[in-house]
Amino acid sequence: MPGVTPDSVFSIDNAAKVFQCFFCAVQGLPELLTRGRERQFFEWIFESKSMVKGAVDIDEYARSYSRPGRMSTGFEYYRAVPISLKQNAAAPVPQMPLLALGGEVSLGDNLYKAMKAKAPQTQGSAMRSVGHCVPEEAPPQSGALRHCAPLFHFRDLTMESAEDLRGGTTRSGSPTIR
Repeated sequence: MPGVTPDSVFSIDNAAKVFQCFFCAVQGLPELLTRGRERQFFEWIFESKSMVKGAVDIDEYARSYSRPGRMSTGFEYYRAVPISLKQNAAAPVPQMPLLALGGEVSLGDNLYKAMKAKAPQTQGSAMRSVGHCVPEEAPPQSGALRHCAPLFHFRDLTMESAEDLRGGTTRSGSPTIR
């Protein structure tokens, strides 16, 4: 998160995990290289950044983003990072409960740690066996995000492995929905 996550997350040592932040921010180049190849772009992004292979509906991303102007609109998120960085750094401390989750094999608990430093009421963790795409790799129906339901009416956030949850039951024996 620009202005919250430490700059070290975006270091050259972490390039394989964050390169898209820089590539997508370049004016015109990503459009030139992805036009007509939207599916290949998303295929590479999601297959290289996901732990749960096949969890992301690449066909839907390709269908949606292959419409005129859609890729440029998506790239604008990255081009706005310098503005977002300043806004987030200057923003007042949020007062509401916050949940910050990251995939263990992506950036781990970096977002949680950064948000916790800014807003002490933040709950979160790195989700085990999950990559960059938390919503797709551990969808709500899997039970992995079951802690969101009572929205912080718990003391300790202990995330179960998405891999365990897809097996049909949680460690406590509660059924999960596939």
